[in-house]
Amino acid sequence: MAELTYDDLMTARGDRITPYGIFGILRDLKAELADIQESEGVEDLDVAERIESVEALIEGMDNSTLGAKWIVENGGTLINDADFEEFCEDDVKENSGHPTHPVWGFVNWEEYADHVRTDWTEVTVGAGEFEGTWWVR
Repeated sequence: MAELTYDDLMTARGDRITPYGIFGILRDLKAELADIQESEGVEDLDVAERIESVEALIEGMDNSTLGAKWIVENGGTLINDADFEEFCEDDVKENSGHPTHPVWGFVNWEEYADHVRTDWTEVTVGAGEFEGTWWVR
């Protein structure tokens, strides 16, 4: 599997994040910042902000009942709270074998998503580009 980059996280942040390479991303960003400081004698704010965002994401995962290490090692996927209802609807349709069945028009997807959330763990990220509520299992 290819190594995850910060840009991969940013591409996914609006919907879902699979943080299998999050610790490597943080290591690489810190090395990049150290190289910039050494060669230019200044701090690259973009890299520093990226480090802050990744550290906040890891801290949010660590503060959940699962912990960052478990989430990463077990292939957990973080689903943005704002997209959770749509995620649930897509998941049911994709796995039902009948993605266009007429019954889907009668399902209360908000209520269904609220029910599904009871099987997921909340991850709250307090700062950075990933700030907000995420769900993982």
